Amino acid sequence: MQRRKFGLVFILLILVFLLAKQPVEVMSTNPEILSVSHVPTSVTHMSNVTVTVTFADDTNITSIQIQYCSLEPVFACHIGNYQMVKKSENTWSGSFEVLEEEGVIGYELKIQHTKGEFVAPDSTDFLGYDNIQEPTTREFYFSINITTPTEETPVNFCWPCVALTFTTFIVLRSIKIKRRNVKI
Repeated sequence: MQRRKFGLVFILLILVFLLAKQPVEVMSTNPEILSVSHVPTSVTHMSNVTVTVTFADDTNITSIQIQYCSLEPVFACHIGNYQMVKKSENTWSGSFEVLEEEGVIGYELKIQHTKGEFVAPDSTDFLGYDNIQEPTTREFYFSINITTPTEETPVNFCWPCVALTFTTFIVLRSIKIKRRNVKI
């Protein structure tokens, strides 16, 4: 009986020792994003859009990529991501060119950090922004409406041409008046 208790205590001590030696995995938290913005806010076909993201602390961020997609009329993402670069402490920036002629485009940020990856936006109420769309289940994008140029473009006058024509008209008119006065 004594040996049996000793054996159980010994096995229990070994289990406690082994469990104490196991690494404890701590769930990482994603870096806190303070803001995401893009310029220009009104885009057309072939516009260059610059996206800027600001973090509370970007110490553990290793890279950020922009995934650019057409959201409407058809949801389709472009192949390849655009790399963002660190512009200053806690601020990253990157650009892409608008390839669509009309509709709605969108982008998401794929943020790599030392503990993994996360995607922003991750919900329709991300940072309280009202431009988040969910074209497919659990995929969120910052959206941008494409403005189409109007067909009614203003007439472009050649002001030097108008001035030259007007001046020529006045000079010819004054010459004609002088000739009349000379004949009298």
